[in-house]
Amino acid sequence: MKASENELLSLKANLEDFTQSTGLKINFHKSCLVPLNTAPEKAIDLANVLGCQVGSLPFTYLGLPLGITKLRIVDFAPLINKMERRLTATSTFLAFSGKVELTKAVLSALPTYTVCTLKLPLGVVNNLDRARGDCLWRGSGVNDKKKKLW
Repeated sequence: MKASENELLSLKANLEDFTQSTGLKINFHKSCLVPLNTAPEKAIDLANVLGCQVGSLPFTYLGLPLGITKLRIVDFAPLINKMERRLTATSTFLAFSGKVELTKAVLSALPTYTVCTLKLPLGVVNNLDRARGDCLWRGSGVNDKKKKLW
């Protein structure tokens, strides 16, 4: 929408009508206004009209990084970190067959939502594969070195 206070007030009135008709409440304190081609002072004024914060691109929406430029590997860091934490936290307590099942489950569950929506850069795919490999071939101790395939 245009960076106009009148349009923003109309949007807020529509959201308040939605609140009254459905009983669902809009939490403006958890929301943010992401301005495009707008002066920072104007963006702050508009955000104050809504009662929200000013955000910036790229940002995360429903767990997915969104932006106007091609996403970088750094933008997918939360996905990579979450997968690495899940794999390494429990893999020390499992036998090899358990590690195989864990990597299958984590591989199919965590990145699937992101992969269905966005094309992952090759670096992200390589990081996810490295984390799975580290989980599979690490010994039972946290400081153990990787096992050899031969």
